[in-house]
Amino acid sequence: MQAQPINVADVVATQSRNALVTRLIVIATLLMLVDGFDLQTIAFAAPSIIADWKVDRSLFGPVFSAGLAGLMVGSILFGYLGDRLGRRPMILIAIAIVGIFTTATVFASDMTHLLVLRFLTGIGVGGLSPICYALCIEYAPPQRRGFFVAVIMFGYVLGTSLGGLLAAWIIPSYGWHSLFIVGGIPALILLLVAYVWLPESLEFLVRRDPRSPQAASIVSAITGRPVAAGTTFVSGQEAKAAADTNIIAIVRSLFSPDFRLATAVIWLAYIASSLTMFFLISWMPVLIESFGRNVSEAAIALTVLSMAGALGGLLAGYIVDRYGARGLMIMPLIAGPIAASLGYIRLDNLLYLVVIFVTGFFVVGAHQGLNSTVGKLYPSERRANGVGLALAVAKFGAIFGPLLGGLLIAAQVDRSTLFLVAALPEIIVFLCLFLLSTRQRAAASQPILQPASQR
Repeated sequence: MQAQPINVADVVATQSRNALVTRLIVIATLLMLVDGFDLQTIAFAAPSIIADWKVDRSLFGPVFSAGLAGLMVGSILFGYLGDRLGRRPMILIAIAIVGIFTTATVFASDMTHLLVLRFLTGIGVGGLSPICYALCIEYAPPQRRGFFVAVIMFGYVLGTSLGGLLAAWIIPSYGWHSLFIVGGIPALILLLVAYVWLPESLEFLVRRDPRSPQAASIVSAITGRPVAAGTTFVSGQEAKAAADTNIIAIVRSLFSPDFRLATAVIWLAYIASSLTMFFLISWMPVLIESFGRNVSEAAIALTVLSMAGALGGLLAGYIVDRYGARGLMIMPLIAGPIAASLGYIRLDNLLYLVVIFVTGFFVVGAHQGLNSTVGKLYPSERRANGVGLALAVAKFGAIFGPLLGGLLIAAQVDRSTLFLVAALPEIIVFLCLFLLSTRQRAAASQPILQPASQR
């Protein structure tokens, strides 16, 4: 007698706490911690490299841009390949790229080498995030998806925060090379850990083979019960997008009638949010130094901003799970005025650290809330592509934010105008979330667009 088919979406939705999913979240969080750390290493190492190589500071512009270009390429490429070759192999390849080329930066001898290595590292850094998001979302019960993403994003923001603290400690003693060793070697160690313990996506395994032995083993680990030999598994999603074989088809699928509004709105929200966030991150040292603060104090301020953002991201994940996009609207609504206030406060006392903390909590927290939101907008077979392209599009805001700050500073605008302009995109984020929250979606694969009480 043939065993009853098992719907893997039901297995995930009804799971109790289990070792497999807990292990997945821990590994993903550590991967994102290393990802965030390696993203920031060049910014912290740049002053020492400039002094060591005796090069003009302006030459680092293309190096920073190369890293961001790599992020864009990685987000798109790995999102595409993750939906076709599996989440697990692409995560392993991405973290290998990060570890190898971050460590190889130790041997860079000129700006050309550095530019190429940062571009290649950026591909791995940009590729790792969307695949980790997609894999964790697919193992999370629907009511906990936002929180799962918030937890792994806490690792990402923690990694960016640790970069400043470690740089202030190890570079004076061991030189700028040491920072890339600290970033690269742990990535290679995590490659081995992920190879041994990281599971493949259940949805992917079942779409590829309804009688997958790997799927049977994973279901058994989640439920704690043996699975009969020959059991057939069914996916919780119809793999309508599986036939898409090129990037144009993928973009068209994301802008199909069912997803057109959600895709356009979430992309706009990401661009606006990234513009504000990277504007502040890039020009915060200028703000601090203009009041006579030293480099160490500037590093502390940036660490406060990042850590506050990590805490805000955890709250945003809970809000998205509990209230959906409507609940998240409060964060950009508060973030805008607080960010604008940076142009008015005095920085000769501890009040500025308090304001920077609140700014990071709501600005960066709202951005992390978008990460919790986007994964719920698409079904499994489109999720990695949807997340990857959204993160790639966000890089336009990330690139333009610092450039806009430079243009305003070159135009000698006053500080209040500078930060007012930085804060204005938060209005766009608020309006985008309003549109998402009021647009009712019939498909069960987009629960984020429905009020939490109706889910």
